[in-house]
Amino acid sequence: MAEEDTKFFKVFARRVMKNPVLNRKQMALEILHPKRANVSKEELETRLAESFKAKKSCCVVYGLKAKFGGGRSTGFALIYDNEDFRKKFETIPRLRKMGLKDKPGMARKMKKSLRVKRKKVRGTEKSKQVAATGPKSKKAPK
Repeated sequence: MAEEDTKFFKVFARRVMKNPVLNRKQMALEILHPKRANVSKEELETRLAESFKAKKSCCVVYGLKAKFGGGRSTGFALIYDNEDFRKKFETIPRLRKMGLKDKPGMARKMKKSLRVKRKKVRGTEKSKQVAATGPKSKKAPK
């Protein structure tokens, strides 16, 4: 019985609204979790998928904040109509976090240094220039 008490949590969906433009349901979440530090996003996604009759892969939970004193948290949730709409409308950083989108290949600083290198040469040499990789070597102090 003590183990069940620690697993117990209740989710209340507040301000639920259907967003037909982005093909999703949006809501604010209020989570009650006495005798527990917090609730993972995965557990919340499975609970939302059950209650709203959706796939777990279509649910997105973010912005969780624990209230002072413990036992209560708030956050936001999005439930997309299907996975294609999730990939289309979800923000790029969140897609990267979930592993649905690759990170960009080259850092901003590397692109700039490559552009400067290419300015210094002419003709077909520009295509042969390669961006420097790794940190610069530090000089020994004088």
